[in-house]
Amino acid sequence: ARFTIDYDLPRVEHVKVKGATHRILDVIISPIKDMHGKVINAIVQHKDITERRKAEELLQKSEKKWINSFNSLEDVMLITDLDCVIENINDIGLKLFGKIREEVIGKKCYQVIHNLDAPVEHCPFQRTLKTRNVESVDLYDKTFDKYFNVKSSPIFNKGNEIVGHVDLIRDITERKKAEAELQKARDTLEIKVMERTEELHDANIRLKELGSLKSAFISSMSHELRTPLNSIIGFTGIMLQGMAGELTGEQRRQLTIVKKSGDHLLALISDVIDVSRIEANHIELDVKEFDFSDMVRDVRDSFKITIDEKGLKLVLEVPEKLMVESDERRMKQVIMNLVSNAVKFTDEGAVKIRVVEVNGKVEVAVEDTGIGLKDEDMTRLFKQFSRILVEGRQIEKGTGLGLYISKKVSELLGGEVKVESTFGVGSTFTVVFPLRYGKVKR
Repeated sequence: ARFTIDYDLPRVEHVKVKGATHRILDVIISPIKDMHGKVINAIVQHKDITERRKAEELLQKSEKKWINSFNSLEDVMLITDLDCVIENINDIGLKLFGKIREEVIGKKCYQVIHNLDAPVEHCPFQRTLKTRNVESVDLYDKTFDKYFNVKSSPIFNKGNEIVGHVDLIRDITERKKAEAELQKARDTLEIKVMERTEELHDANIRLKELGSLKSAFISSMSHELRTPLNSIIGFTGIMLQGMAGELTGEQRRQLTIVKKSGDHLLALISDVIDVSRIEANHIELDVKEFDFSDMVRDVRDSFKITIDEKGLKLVLEVPEKLMVESDERRMKQVIMNLVSNAVKFTDEGAVKIRVVEVNGKVEVAVEDTGIGLKDEDMTRLFKQFSRILVEGRQIEKGTGLGLYISKKVSELLGGEVKVESTFGVGSTFTVVFPLRYGKVKR
C-alpha cells in the first residue's frame, strides 16, 4: 500500500528544534508474508514531500492568480502555437466572439476572428516571425462589422526559438468612427477655408480698388480744398496789412479771426491728407542734402511771434553747420509739431531745442517747462485724434494728429520719437534721424 499522511512530528530532544514541526510524508508499506501467505511483518518506507507539496500549492496559487488576471483583461487575449492554433482565450474574448471555450480551443485564430480559411493579408503574426518583435495592425472584420487592433508578441523557448505567439485584440470601432468624423470635419473645414480664402481674395481686390479711389480722392481734395483756402488766407493777410485800404478796429479783429480759422482749417486738411497717405503707404520722399542747422533755425524763427506773445523764452543749441541727406520738408514737419506742442502746453518758463550728432545720427530734443504728462496719458500719446485733457485747463486747439504723424514720418525716415515727462514739471520729446536716409548706423 502507498499513501500520504499529514501529521505533526513529536518533539525530538536530540534535534535542536523547539515545538512541533508540521511535515507531509509519502509512505509505502510493503507486507512480509510467511509460507502460508499470512502477513507477519511489513517494510515501511517514507519520503518527506513537504517542500514539493508547498511548491505545488504555490504553483496552483500562481496559476489561479494568472488565470484571474488573464480573464480580467479588458482586451481579448489569445495564446496560440506556431501554427496559429488557439491554446487559450480569456473570457472577454469568448464574450466578444459569442462562443464557448470548446468552440475556440484547437481552432485557428483567423477562423475565430475573421471566419476565414486562411490568414488575413498583413497578418501581424507573419510579421512577428520575420522581425521577432511585437507587431501591430488595424483590421476590419466584416463578420462582426468592427475594427480591431491586433498586437502580436512572439513566445520564445529556451533555445530562443519562436514556438507561438500571444495576441492582444482591442475593439477600436468607436475610435475609428471618431477618426472618420474628425476627418470629415477637417475636409469640411478645408472646403470652408478655401471658400473663405476666395472671398477674402475678392474682398482684397475690392479694397485695392477702394484704395485707388481713396488716393484719387485725396489727390483731388488736396487741390480742390487747399487752392481756394490758400486764396482766402492770402487775401485776408493782404487786407490785414492794409494793402487794400485802412481797416477799422472791428474789421481787423474779424479778419484776424478769419485768418486764424483758415490757418487752422488748412492745418487740419493737411494732417488728414497726411494720415490717409501714411495708411495707404503713398507718402513720397524728396531725399536730398541740406543744412539741418539752418532748417532748425527756420523752425525757431517761425515761432518767434507766438513765443513773444506768451512771454516765454526760446533757447536754441545747434551746431553751426550739420549736413544731412534726407527729406527736409518731412523732417521740418516733425520738429515743427514737437515745438508747436511744447509752446502750446507751456505757460511760463522756456522751450529749448537742442541738436547734437551722435554715431551717425542727428538727435533733436525739444524740452519745455509746461504742464507735463501723467503716466496714464503716455499710452495714448501717439494715437490718432488723441488729445490730452488737463483738469482746470482750457482744451487746446488742435487736430490730435500731430504726434501720430510725427511718429509715423520719423519711422518712415528711419528714425524714432521718444518722450520723457513729469506731470507739473515739463516734458522732453526727442526725435532721432539717421544723417543719411537708408544708411542707419547700428
